[in-house]
Amino acid sequence: MGLGWSEILLLGLLALLIFGKDLPQVARDCGRFLNELKRSIEGIF
Repeated sequence: MGLGWSEILLLGLLALLIFGKDLPQVARDCGRFLNELKRSIEGIF
């Protein structure tokens, strides 16, 4: 069970409505956070 195209589109539109012009910066910050989290987890194991 995963996300279908309609759910992904709905989430994208919702994010666009919430963040508006700041969406690229928010996406960049989330990517950096996830990358740092991944590195931290790899450092533990």
